[in-house]
Amino acid sequence: MEGMEAFPADFRQPFTVSLIIQWGAKISTTLHVAYQLVLTVIGKISQAEFNFKLLFGCVYPFDPVKNWGRYLAVYAHQSYSIYHLAYYYVGSGCLLVTLCSQLSTEFALLREDMKNAVPMPNRDIITEVPIVEKNKRIETMVQNHQELIKLAHSLNHIFNRTIFIDLCFFAIIICFFAMILAISHEAIDKLMNIVSIVAMLTIVYLVCYYCEMLKEESEGIAEAAYENLWYKGGTHYQKTIGFIIMRAQRPCYVTSLNYVPITLNTFTKVVSTTWSYFSLMMTMYGDT
Repeated sequence: MEGMEAFPADFRQPFTVSLIIQWGAKISTTLHVAYQLVLTVIGKISQAEFNFKLLFGCVYPFDPVKNWGRYLAVYAHQSYSIYHLAYYYVGSGCLLVTLCSQLSTEFALLREDMKNAVPMPNRDIITEVPIVEKNKRIETMVQNHQELIKLAHSLNHIFNRTIFIDLCFFAIIICFFAMILAISHEAIDKLMNIVSIVAMLTIVYLVCYYCEMLKEESEGIAEAAYENLWYKGGTHYQKTIGFIIMRAQRPCYVTSLNYVPITLNTFTKVVSTTWSYFSLMMTMYGDT
């Protein structure tokens, strides 16, 4: 499409970002899944009294560590569960990033069309019918703008509850990883927790970044309409531009529970909240 070469690369690479999120989640999850198994195998070989280690504690109607067969079966089931939970979180984040990037690109293209729109005189004083391409008509741009706003509202309706849950759990989970990192002594433990913290912060940052991009591009429609040569058009054309500017001054947001807009400020709030939780936990349980 015309003008796409001038846009930042991040407009055209949502799938690359999604791959980064996926591989970050895979590496982090695989480290945690494989570490306990390797630790158990090495421990049982070197020490007869070494206990089997599972990924997380759970009550079973049988003894899950009675022998190697049961242990491996339970470990495989827990690994399968952890991967699925991780992919549920990552999948929603990747989908949101891709859709926000696509909508941001459409708003950016509309901005370029808005700047180059041909001013039209009033219909009652037209002496010669100007030949204007359909995609250069202001009426077509207004329709496109309305459709993009509807899509942005639908996107927010779909994801506003999901984002609220994700951000709450991410802050708590990152806090626990940070606490384990602070009290761990083994280098491999520190590495695993650092990778997990970085992976989760990356997901939160990318989601906030692309939501911020959607807000900025939808808000930029007002600036693009003002830069148009609207003063050369008739009163009907000028009023249409005025309505576009008024509507674009209320940008499209992806929100948390239809209340808090998700922007880059949200990322700083998540980090600040996580640090507060971490400080509180270290004060309460650090000595223990």
